[in-house]
Amino acid sequence: MNKITENRNKVTGVTYEGNSSKITLNNIPDKPGIAAKVFKPLSEAGINVDVIVQNISRNHKTDLTFTVNNEDLTHALNIVQNKSIKNINYENITSGSNYAKISIIGTGIQNSPGYAAKFFEALFESKVNIEMITTSDIRITCIIKADEVEKSLIALHDIFELDK
Repeated sequence: MNKITENRNKVTGVTYEGNSSKITLNNIPDKPGIAAKVFKPLSEAGINVDVIVQNISRNHKTDLTFTVNNEDLTHALNIVQNKSIKNINYENITSGSNYAKISIIGTGIQNSPGYAAKFFEALFESKVNIEMITTSDIRITCIIKADEVEKSLIALHDIFELDK
């Protein structure tokens, strides 16, 4: 039986969305229920939380980072500092605004080696720092500074040959 190798580029597009801010809760307890205590009040306030990353636990403590729209940052910070964190011991909360989500999209990229590496390499060669990474079956997304979107788009279109 012959194995057929498919060589076509599975990346069919690059997208971006600006207007993102990120919030990090540093050294929170790594135990059940903490994420619910953080995200439930945000949901009740109508604040959409997008990218969520929780780090690996060290000594039963972890960092939890998530993004919200820029216009929701102040309200979200107020909520996590006053409502959801009441009974949670944490070291500090950091935040920043003016981030963007940039993604490569394509069916099958998660099951094909090399796409993430090419994505990260293109950003590296453009001197773009990756703040966060998230993936799905058809998408790899990086959070970057909003003012670096244009050069990132050019590099990604180039490396994945999307202009051909």
